Amino acid sequence: MLQFPLSVKTLFADGNHNAFPSACRFRNRLYLAFRSGTRHLTFDGVIRLMVSEDEGAHWRELETLRADGDLRDPRLAVISGALHLFSGMRTPLPAKQWRVETRHWISADGLRFREAALHGLCPGTFLWSIASRNHLHVGAGYLHDLRTGNQLATLYRSVDGIRWEHWLDLRTPGNETALAFGEDGALCGIIRNETPPYFLPTFFSISPGGRTKYHQMKLPLQGVMLQSAGRRFLVASRRWDAPGRRNLRCELFHCNRCGELSPLAILPSGGDCAYATAVKQSDGQLLLFYYSSHRHLFAAGTDGDPEHTLPADIFSVLLPNDGSTGAGDAGEPALCEFQTQQLR
Repeated sequence: MLQFPLSVKTLFADGNHNAFPSACRFRNRLYLAFRSGTRHLTFDGVIRLMVSEDEGAHWRELETLRADGDLRDPRLAVISGALHLFSGMRTPLPAKQWRVETRHWISADGLRFREAALHGLCPGTFLWSIASRNHLHVGAGYLHDLRTGNQLATLYRSVDGIRWEHWLDLRTPGNETALAFGEDGALCGIIRNETPPYFLPTFFSISPGGRTKYHQMKLPLQGVMLQSAGRRFLVASRRWDAPGRRNLRCELFHCNRCGELSPLAILPSGGDCAYATAVKQSDGQLLLFYYSSHRHLFAAGTDGDPEHTLPADIFSVLLPNDGSTGAGDAGEPALCEFQTQQLR
């Protein structure tokens, strides 16, 4: 069982909009990357890359990556013995539109990064998430057609993180797709659905033999993390109350192979939030990161759009196991509140 209460630490807060974290382990170090910009939708985003050499107890900034556009939603992945960082980039177009592409940096030692071109992605593809098993690396990309407004979620495969080949177009419209391999080798994912009013995502699984199943989920989710946790998955997601989008928050769930969710916890959060990531420590505990603007929301009162106009901070929470056990293992699932702790 998860032990509660757990402390939540503020990892990074500087008055900007800090969001969309990605974490991984490489060469006995923990790495964390996230976007930092003036606000959620401004075109000045950079990627801050931080490193910890003591399992997340202390962090230092390693590098700040910049490009000729708005970098956002970085993804860290260890592929072929190197550390890769993928990032979406927006470039503004007329009529409040923008062009999207995927930028890529690589490091052999985890300390010095160089930009490297990607091959095989359809132009305009945002490589959103990456899941790895043995020597197979699968990326979920999405393409937004500015002419039709259609969104297409596509799976790509790679062995080196540089050359990608088209694998499968997912049969349901969607954009952000979270991926994870199950313990049996099946590739599973949650596809974000932007169709109002319910925003119900789709859960899918692809067996090692290639059989694909789709399941419509029953709760609206956005900014989803999908993490393997034994026979099931750990999910972190933005949730809200109807009607409208009241009480925005980041919640944790267990998820079975049919996309059915059992609630675990509500993290301290509010307004613009979620998009979590997690990395396992050497002792097996899971260190989870997410972002939230709740402290700025409370300070601002009810003025402004809480999702797009406020700063946001990066938080971390340590789960005392890999997320495979917890509230809800026996009987009815239980919601658990977390205590908060401000880093000094």
